[in-house]
Amino acid sequence: MKILNKLFLLVLCLSSASVWAMQAPRKKACYGLGRELTIDKHKVSEEHEKSIQEDNVQAVLQKYLPKDLANIVLEYGTEWKRIEHFRRYLEGVYKLLLLSDEKLASGDSEKSIKIWDLESKKCIKNLKGHTDGVVDLCSLPKNQLASASWDKTIKIWDLDTETCIQTLHGHQDRVWKICFLPDGTLASFSIDYTIKIWNLASGECLVTLPESYGPSMCVSSDDRFLISAGNAGVKVYDIKNNFKTIYRIKGNSKTICPLPDNKIAYSLLSKNETCSKNEIIIFDLNMGQKLNTFSCGFSYGSVINSILLISTNKLIYSHDSQVNILDLKNGEITKYFHEDTSINSMAILSDGSIAIGTSNGISIWGSDFVKLKSLEIKADKSGKKRTLEESEVQDV
Repeated sequence: MKILNKLFLLVLCLSSASVWAMQAPRKKACYGLGRELTIDKHKVSEEHEKSIQEDNVQAVLQKYLPKDLANIVLEYGTEWKRIEHFRRYLEGVYKLLLLSDEKLASGDSEKSIKIWDLESKKCIKNLKGHTDGVVDLCSLPKNQLASASWDKTIKIWDLDTETCIQTLHGHQDRVWKICFLPDGTLASFSIDYTIKIWNLASGECLVTLPESYGPSMCVSSDDRFLISAGNAGVKVYDIKNNFKTIYRIKGNSKTICPLPDNKIAYSLLSKNETCSKNEIIIFDLNMGQKLNTFSCGFSYGSVINSILLISTNKLIYSHDSQVNILDLKNGEITKYFHEDTSINSMAILSDGSIAIGTSNGISIWGSDFVKLKSLEIKADKSGKKRTLEESEVQDV
């Protein structure tokens, strides 16, 4: 009889637990870029611990991620689980730029620009002034440097005096990309979905291009075209013809790379119900047509986020935490190396090695697939206006 009573009590407890579990509020997990960005409120950095709570997850994502990456919130069960991809957007190295054979610049989540000596592996300058993460860098004449930040501004730095000599205001949202143009002006893309052209002498915004694509942007090899790419596709502007839009290529593209002979390589992401297909497209700007399409395999949410030309017929591209080499002659893909965490930026150094920026800092890889150096991000703590309307655009 006692055994039967115990069994009855056990069944009753299990039934009650099941009913309670079904009625219990489900906590939310957030998705972006097709990846889980689930937040663990117990393990995030202390700086954000108070703001990350069950009832304001969406607000946190809208603050730290682009709108198109934070617009989906899904029910995911009753447990908080930590996925490393979320912290990737809150800390780490966002941009790498080779300044000379011996010096490398990095923009990071610490709101600073660090200048690294590649020989000693030490941070020799630390430029501070932005109030949010620094996501892009651009070399300028006279040993100057431009930086783009999530604080909605662009700053111009004198590297000799280590001072900010100008701040460009005008964008209504985070600035993600900047390009120095052949006429001496600067182009900038913001998540307000405009590209602005700036006079660096006066700090004046000369041109605003509405409905722009981004966040990737580059200048063609002949300095005639400004190309931008984003979720809506690729746009090509004629710099010498008042930035008239001449091509619009549909598709979801995250990054572009200028190639010789006025060609570009851009990524293309297509999705179905179960996975994503990544491709690299070679496009001829003079002919206005696609030349080649290279399949880079299937994935579950990760995208190609950086493409660089390493030789006449070879591209290197990063895909989440993996770096591959694409042979443009035969389409063969070779796995180059694998990082411990997601890759944000790459730069080719003078000796042919590759610098990689991640949430853990900077690592440098040689052509023999061996990691040569690691630079810790926290190594050193010192240290006339008009808007153009789109017309006569050729859809490709």
